[in-house]
Amino acid sequence: MSGKNLPVKEAFLREWSSAAKAWRKWRREFAIQSQAATNLLVEAAAITPGMGVLDLASGCGEPAISVARATGAGGRVVATDIVPEMLLGAREYGLQAGCQNVDFVAANAEALPFPEIFDRLTCRFGVMFFPSVERAMGEVRRVLKPSGRAVFVAWGDSQYNTFYAATTGVLMKYSTTPSRPDLAHRFAEPGSLSAVLREAPFQEIGETVHSIAWPWPGPPEEFWDYSVEVRVSFRRVFETLPPAEQQQAQEESLAEMRRYYDGHRVNFSAQIVIATGVSK
Repeated sequence: MSGKNLPVKEAFLREWSSAAKAWRKWRREFAIQSQAATNLLVEAAAITPGMGVLDLASGCGEPAISVARATGAGGRVVATDIVPEMLLGAREYGLQAGCQNVDFVAANAEALPFPEIFDRLTCRFGVMFFPSVERAMGEVRRVLKPSGRAVFVAWGDSQYNTFYAATTGVLMKYSTTPSRPDLAHRFAEPGSLSAVLREAPFQEIGETVHSIAWPWPGPPEEFWDYSVEVRVSFRRVFETLPPAEQQQAQEESLAEMRRYYDGHRVNFSAQIVIATGVSK
C-alpha cells in the first residue's frame, strides 16, 4: 500500500479497533439478527463435510462458526479479520459453541498468509470495505484450490434496509457535515459485485438479490445503543451533532423503530446481494 493510502488504512483500523469491545458485547444479538444472511451464505457456498474453508472479515465469529458446523469435525475453517481485537470475540464464541475445527488468524484480505489450500471462501458484509477489491480478489483466487468456490454477501439497496432508514436515515437529516462515501452499500447496484468477480477472473459467476428478515431481539432502545457503540459510520455522524440535535435525532429514530416493534423484537427487513464464483 502506498504512503498516500497508509493514513486512510490506519484510520480505518483505529475506528474498527475502537468498536471491537462493543462488537463482543453485542455479538449474540447481532448473530440472531443476521441469521438469515448467514443461512443464505452457507447454502450458496455448497459446503460439504470435510472441506477446508477460509472466512474473511469474520468479526466476532459469524459466519465462521456456522460454516464450521457445516464442514463437520473432519473439516477445517480459518476465521480471519484485519482487526486482531475482533477475533477475541470470535474465539470466545467458538469456545461457547464447542467448535474445535476453527482457527483464528489476523489477516489482511489483500495479503493473505496462506497457500492454495481452501475448497471454499466465504465473506459476509466485508467485501464492501476492502480498500482494493481487485487486490483482494487476486488473493482469493490464489488461496482457492482449482474449482474452489468463493461467496460474498453485501448490502443491497439501502431503501429496502429498514434498520438503516430508521437510524442513519434519520441522523442524516440533522447532519451538515459532508458525508463520506457510503462504503456499506458499495455493491448495492445490481451486477456490480459480480462484475468484480468477473474481472478477477472467476468462472460460473452468479449474483442474486434477497429480501430477508433482520430482527433485533430486543427493544428499540437496545438497537439504538448497539448502533452508537458498534456501527462506526453511524457513531461518526452522531458525534458531529450538537447535544440538542443528538437528543432530537435519537427520539425521532426511536419513534421510527417502534413502528416495527412487537414487544419482543424490532422486526426490521433488509436487502442483501450474494455473488459467487469458481476459481480456475
